[in-house]
Order: sequence, then C-alpha cells, then structure tokens
Amino acid sequence: MWRHTDSRWDNDAQAGFTVLQMDIREEILYEKRRMNEGMSNAYNHVTIIGNLCNEPEFATTQSGISRVNFRVGVQRRFKDKQTGQKVADFISVVAWRNTADFVRQYMHKGDLVVVDGEIQTRSYEAQDGSKRYVTEINAEDVRRPIQRAAAQSGGGSDEGFVEVEDTGDLPF
Repeated sequence: MWRHTDSRWDNDAQAGFTVLQMDIREEILYEKRRMNEGMSNAYNHVTIIGNLCNEPEFATTQSGISRVNFRVGVQRRFKDKQTGQKVADFISVVAWRNTADFVRQYMHKGDLVVVDGEIQTRSYEAQDGSKRYVTEINAEDVRRPIQRAAAQSGGGSDEGFVEVEDTGDLPF
C-alpha cells in the first residue's frame, strides 16, 4: 500500500479522503493482478461444522494414495416454514493422503467434525452414458471441535492435578 507523502496535503482536509481513495484503487488493482496471475484460488476456502452422516468410505488409488469419501450433515439457521423442522444440507467431502488416513482411523458416523478445504466441481460419464456433475469439498483438514474432543477425552476431570494451598504469593 502506498500513501501520499507530498507536504502540500498536510493541512488539507481532503488529504485523508484522497489517500483512502488511492488505497482502495490500489487494493482493487492488486486483486486484479492476483486474479490474472492465477492466484484467484485464494478465495476458494470453506469451513463447515456438522455430523458425519455415514462411516467414511476408504479406498486406495492404483498408485497407493489414500482417499476417503464421507458426507457431513450441516443444519441451516432457519426452520422450514411448512413443517417447522430444521433444514439440513448433506455435503459430500473427499480427503486424501494423511488426512484420509486420520479420518479413517478416528472419525465415525455421528461424530461432530470441522472440515476445512476447497469446493471443487467435476464431471464424469455414468454407466448409462449420461454426464454427471459432482460438487464436493476437497478437505485439507478434518478435526473435532475442541470442546467436543475435550469432553469425550475426559478433559473436564481433575484427575492428575494436585490441590495447591493459596498463600497469597502467587502472581496470578
């Protein structure tokens, strides 16, 4: 970001506004340059929190790369007007390599998970010859929310801690 440093602007009431306009223009130009350089994928990031709808389906490619597919149920913020029930989306997720191995070993149907990744679309030809389209999350990271993991691992217990007498000389 650049700022106007000409001394003529020091006492001018519009100097701040002019600098702000220049900053916004510079930001727009910077983003256009990034997009033209093929860096626009920086905007393709998604984080969802929901429950695993099924046991993860593990597979290995011919070259030995681990892959796991699963779906995450995510509730919307509103209820259906006709039924009064909460509305949920069921989002397909694919994870590769170490992330796939982690999901396979530690995640099971019903677990609350956090998925970070990118949305990807692809198409393929089905057995009947029709073209099918898929939109899914390509997971970079899959983990349990901190609160949920601590509660399940007994993180709230006092086991292993010793009561210390407060003599008043503790710094906190």
